[in-house]
Amino acid sequence: MGSLWKAFKENRTKIWVGAVTLLLVLYLVVTFERSILLLSDANLVAKGIGAAYLVLPIIGAWALIRELVFGARTEKMAKVLEAEGGLPVDNLPRTPGGRIVRAAADAEFEKYRVKAEAAPRTGVPGSGSAAPTMPPATASARGNPCATPCDSSALSPPQRSGSGRPLGENTLYSNICSNTMAA
Repeated sequence: MGSLWKAFKENRTKIWVGAVTLLLVLYLVVTFERSILLLSDANLVAKGIGAAYLVLPIIGAWALIRELVFGARTEKMAKVLEAEGGLPVDNLPRTPGGRIVRAAADAEFEKYRVKAEAAPRTGVPGSGSAAPTMPPATASARGNPCATPCDSSALSPPQRSGSGRPLGENTLYSNICSNTMAA
């Protein structure tokens, strides 16, 4: 019984995620079934409600899949960081309720802030360093107007038609390359 309790405590988040996922799947199945029932009705209003109701399980399934994939990727990233020794040791003092003491957390954060400012990584937002760039072939294939770090053509005003509407694909008149040109 002790090992079962230990296994439960170690995996309780996954167990709750599984339970909530099961309930959501049950809800999505019932919603889908009800929408099919409404679509088969002769009344046009019922058909309209059924069609609108059919969208709910599609959006719900998409959101569920995205959340589960996000959770799996986050867990994988945490395992990689742990294996590389990249995770900080959690040795901060806690209140009787289990929360970390704010002053200790602020002091610990300050150490990491100084370390990050001393050696900024390329492409990290807010670091003041250049954003990573794609090879020109990849960038242009994806429709990136900033195919190279010094491509300032994206900053030119768009050509306008007689009606005042922008012409062509280069309609972004903004500092789209600010990160790459600041380096």
